Amino acid sequence: MKNYSPLQNFIHLRLIVALASLCLSLLAIKIDDLINVDGVMYLNMAEAFVTGGLTSASQLYDWPFFSILIGLLSEYSWLDLETSALVINAILFVILTDGLLLVSNEGLRSLPSTAIAGAVIICFYTLNEYRDFIIRDVGYWAMTILALLQFLKFFDDRQTKRLIYWLILSCIGVMFRIEGIILLTLMPLMILLSTHKKKYYFVSLAYLPLVLLSALLVVVMTNDANLWGAFSKLSEYQRYFQLEQLMGNFWQDEAIIANQVINPIAKDQAGILLMSGLIGLVLHDIVTGLSLSLLLLYAMASRAENHSSKSYRQVITGFLLINLLILFSFTFSKQFITTRYCILAILAIMLLMMPKIVMYVQTAITQRNYLKISFILLLLSLSLVDTFHTTSSKKYITDAIAWTAHNSDKNSSIFTNDEHVAFYLAHKYEHINVSLHKKRLNLCTYDFAVIVEKNVSARISKSIKMCDWQLYKRFDDGRRSVKIYRSQVSDDN
Repeated sequence: MKNYSPLQNFIHLRLIVALASLCLSLLAIKIDDLINVDGVMYLNMAEAFVTGGLTSASQLYDWPFFSILIGLLSEYSWLDLETSALVINAILFVILTDGLLLVSNEGLRSLPSTAIAGAVIICFYTLNEYRDFIIRDVGYWAMTILALLQFLKFFDDRQTKRLIYWLILSCIGVMFRIEGIILLTLMPLMILLSTHKKKYYFVSLAYLPLVLLSALLVVVMTNDANLWGAFSKLSEYQRYFQLEQLMGNFWQDEAIIANQVINPIAKDQAGILLMSGLIGLVLHDIVTGLSLSLLLLYAMASRAENHSSKSYRQVITGFLLINLLILFSFTFSKQFITTRYCILAILAIMLLMMPKIVMYVQTAITQRNYLKISFILLLLSLSLVDTFHTTSSKKYITDAIAWTAHNSDKNSSIFTNDEHVAFYLAHKYEHINVSLHKKRLNLCTYDFAVIVEKNVSARISKSIKMCDWQLYKRFDDGRRSVKIYRSQVSDDN
């Protein structure tokens, strides 16, 4: 039997984890019936970029980098837009899982330990939940984790090239999501926590290319109106540094609560009440995002030793705190949050948990404690299975789309209140006269109306009753349905 070097074994482990990640992405795509709603927007932007360039894409959303990637891949390959997007996301997930494995290895420093970490990463429910999504966030997560890896390596070896790699990867991450600018701005300050005598030099070294790059970017974008229009969202990052912009919505809601919701005696407590609620929302999404399986596993491992280095814990903790600052700032500004926005904070917590979890699993294996091993395997497998177990299917929507396409002429005028129906009829079945509006129906001159009941508004329901249409076909899954109406005129023809 051939003996491999430690480096070769580590490369083999990375390849196995990458292959497992790719297979999970393919499985998720296979199981899912429809792409996510945000994905429809990104694909429409990609189509606009292919047909009309950067200006057309930016009219739909002012941060089009992800859609540009989709458009370029589709343009220079045989893939359609949807497949191109899914391919890009699958590759980005491979990069993300590999980055998490490499960061974990920085804290574990042994192949068996890193292999266990790889299993935990692959089975992590919250990441796997987004494998069938077409979202730009995956690129942001992947590039940010790789940048974090380079920052960790810099703390160990103090090589200037690590800061350059960190800067490049962080800038690529910013191209996916604007929030990366805050990480770019604050991460170098963590160098000040080190005891290295040249720490001020390294902080200056980290900021100098960033300042020069920012200046160059300002010059280029101010001289190119199309480029500034496409990435005008760049100016939004200022809200994180301007208290009035950041807290404007918070203060408005505080006034509403003080004057209309709570007892006048307690009106001074309105701000505390609102702040507690918003902080609770963020913490709730982070805790649920960690998943029950991982929390139980960590609870079992809480007494295990943590052999990770001090620099590992410092950098990951600092990374977590900066992401929490971004989350709280965003939540206070926008008054909402979703688990997807919390992913980097969740991953940071998972990376901090990882050394203890791995030590606990290794100890159980060494001691041949089959009861513990069985329970660990059960938690990991349940997390993995739960990801791909669907309680509801959207096949009734895809069936309705296919029926409409096959029972109408490509020139037929079709109204719908659902993004998926409009997108698939226009792109997959090449129907050229599809109108989408979620709130109202102004005309009764359409040949067909495809109405997804879960999205139907009262105004559309009223308009349908007023139009001379008949219910032609219905698709449902027991609780939800799609109703296809056909005009009497079209039917007579």
